[in-house]
Order: sequence, then structure tokens, then C-alpha cells
Amino acid sequence: MAEFAPVEFGAALGLSSAAATSLIEDALARRHPHPRIWARIIAGEIPAWRARKVAQATARLSRAAAALVDHRVANLVETVTPGRLARIVRAATMDADPELAQQDADSCAQEHGVWVGQSNLHGTKTVVMKAAAGDVIRFDAATDHLADVLAPLGDTDTKDQRRAKAVGWLADPHAAVELWTAVRCTNPGGACGGGGRHTLYVHLTDLTLATGTGVVRVEDHEDDLGALLASQLTELLGHDKVVVKAVINLNKRLSVDAYEIPQRIREHVRLQHPVCQFPWCNRPASIRTDLDQTVPYDDTGPPGQTRTDNLVPLCRLHHHVKTHGRWVYRRLSDGTYLWTGPHGQLFRVDHTGTRRITGATEADLDVAGRDDAQRDAG
Repeated sequence: MAEFAPVEFGAALGLSSAAATSLIEDALARRHPHPRIWARIIAGEIPAWRARKVAQATARLSRAAAALVDHRVANLVETVTPGRLARIVRAATMDADPELAQQDADSCAQEHGVWVGQSNLHGTKTVVMKAAAGDVIRFDAATDHLADVLAPLGDTDTKDQRRAKAVGWLADPHAAVELWTAVRCTNPGGACGGGGRHTLYVHLTDLTLATGTGVVRVEDHEDDLGALLASQLTELLGHDKVVVKAVINLNKRLSVDAYEIPQRIREHVRLQHPVCQFPWCNRPASIRTDLDQTVPYDDTGPPGQTRTDNLVPLCRLHHHVKTHGRWVYRRLSDGTYLWTGPHGQLFRVDHTGTRRITGATEADLDVAGRDDAQRDAG
């Protein structure tokens, strides 16, 4: 490329020379290390800006490692939201170059610290803390527990104000323990008497389980903590007593003969579908997510209607849209969901994201899905 080509390119597009140079660099990074993504750009299947995000996230990888990421994410670039794509690319990047991922984790650990700002005229201070995710989660849980303890003792402040007061109690561990114990004794079995148990779900391969190395995905009841190195699990577990529960087989079909959904089925469905299953929604399927019966429950129907393969997590907004907004969906034979919008738009949602469907009928999609499922089974 000629020396001043970026200057001419930038002038033609109305960009600065630096921005034009960056654009050319990203294009070259997509074409050579990411041939599958590049081919899809040329075919007009994905927008260039999404592919550029992948190129920027993998700029430090070797050609071989970048090719592994290209293979993993080429078919997902346009099917998920930008935020979810960034998380998928990050996990693929860590898996492609674990040594670089470990270096980044070690470098980030060197930036940990706690910084206290100056007092203002009203006697308050701001604290900024950067620490291991597990320590921050436990600190957050401890402030929450103490805030809940203060309420039955007559503190009428808001939850956030009580959480701020809890910091003062945590600064004196002995006083915090006495406060906690006193409430447990006067309110046995109550909301504040249950302790601070926390459940983490770890998604990992059999190879990582056997070797103790590799990339894992960690989530709790509220949030997806994203991709971590297996070695970082100790930071999440901390010094507490750890109870390892049995592996949850997500391929197992669970059902009950009642309309009410038991916790074990809720847990199973939420782990099967980490996010709301409306097209392109990225809201986590937390404990507050609604579970919708794909085929409506019938009081006079057969037993086992409330089952894992007939429940789908929907955030409150999209559950409301489905109920009152003329959006409908059904489960195809391959387990994916086909959504139809109020103007006839078709969207197919599965574990790889959302795809807009054009030029096909619902019957065509059902047959194609059944063929795909049979091929995968074979």
C-alpha cells in the first residue's frame, strides 16, 4: 500500500488521516486472520462494524489463535447483541491463547486497590474499590445482609442508606457479628437469620474438569459473571466453606403434574436459557424472569404439562409484549423458537442468538429444523 494512501482514503470518506489508518488496519485484520468473517462481510451477510469489534478484540492474538476465534464466532457475529458478542469473543480469545489470558489476569490483579476521596461539607466520603470479583461479591452480600438486619431493629432509612451504614458496622467486625447474632437470636428462622449462602454455577468442559485449566463461564442467581480462567475460581470461592453439588444434566426432561413451577424446574430452565428468549433480548434469565408455558396449561389436559421443554424464560417487558402486543411464538421440532411479529416478521431464536427469517414459511422452518435435529443426532 502506498505511503499516503490512508490520507487520500480519509479525505474521500471525510475522516481524519488517523481514523482512516485505523479503519484500514481493522480491515486487514479481518481479511487475513479472520477469513470466515471476511467472507461473510463480502457476501453482505454481516455489517462491517460488528466484524471490526471482533478484529479489535483479537488484535493481540497470533494468526493461529485469531483463526480459532474466527472459527468459533463467524456464524454468531450478527445473531447476538453487541454486548453479548463481546463476551463470546472474550471467552473465545481466552480459550485460543490461555497464556495471554493469564498474563492479562495477572496484570489486572496488580491494579487492585481501595481509594478514599476527600470529605465534603456534609461529612461524607466516596470510596472506590477495585478487587477480585469474588471478594466484591461477598462484600456486597455482607452489606446487604447487615442492611436487612438494621430494618427490624427500627431503622426506617432506605435500603441504600442502610447499606451505607453497614460499611461502618463492617469496619468493626466484632460489633457486626454481635449485631448479626442478636437479630438471629430474637428472630430465629426469619429473613435475617439464614446466613450468607451463595450459589455459583460453573459451566465447563470435561477437559477443564479433568485438568483444572482452561476457560469456564460462571453465573449466579442474578448475573452472568462471564468467562474466567479455571484458576480464578478460587478468588470467587474465597475462604468460605464450599459445598459442591451434583452436576445438573440439562438434557434431562423434568415435569410435574401441576401448574405451579417448582424451584428445581425453574433452575433447570434458567440454566438452559441464560437470557430472555425474545429476539435479540440480552436480559439475564434471573430468578425474577417470568417462565412462560409455550403450550398454555390446560386444567383438563394430560399430566406432566409443566415441563422443562415447554417453559421459556421471558423478561417482564417481552412477556407483556407477547401477551398484549400481538407477538406470538412456538417451539419448533429442533427446540428453537419461532417468533412472529405483528406485521408478519419471522425471527428464529436458539442458543446461537437471533436470525431474521425471509423467504420461508413456518412449515419450511419446521421441516428444516427437524432435519437439522436428526442430522445432529446422527
